[in-house]
Amino acid sequence: MSNLSFDITTARGFFNKLTQDISDFRNDPTSSRLAINCAMTSWHLGEWIFNDLEDLLNADFANVKAYLIDLRTVQCPSLEIMRVITNGSKHCKISSPSSKIVNTAKHDGLFSSAFSRQFDVTYLYIELEDGTTIHFEDILSEVFAFWNDYVAVRLSWSL
Repeated sequence: MSNLSFDITTARGFFNKLTQDISDFRNDPTSSRLAINCAMTSWHLGEWIFNDLEDLLNADFANVKAYLIDLRTVQCPSLEIMRVITNGSKHCKISSPSSKIVNTAKHDGLFSSAFSRQFDVTYLYIELEDGTTIHFEDILSEVFAFWNDYVAVRLSWSL
């Protein structure tokens, strides 16, 4: 339980923060500020869950670091992208990146994001070292689906 996050004191409260962050982002899907908030909250939710359930999770993981490695490499590889965005935003740049992400940016299209992707719409994207790009919104949807399933099935939280 955290006593340094105002009235967000449990993993469930932090999950609710993620839900609200994503709702805000979906209302403004070209906002870098909101995207960074979503990345940070979705990545750090793992730490909150580990702290709340440390006794239960210690049977499978020696510590929070081992748990987070499992989350981002086995259970939900898209969390690795959220980790890199979180750390890159927090530290301005990463001196020894361990991911295949080389850049994040905003594509300024001719049409607003309210249009179909069949048009040249504005969107946030992630560029990988092989030159491919991924819409941030797609990765966020994958991560949120993972967390929704995780808390509903693994933690038996009613949503």
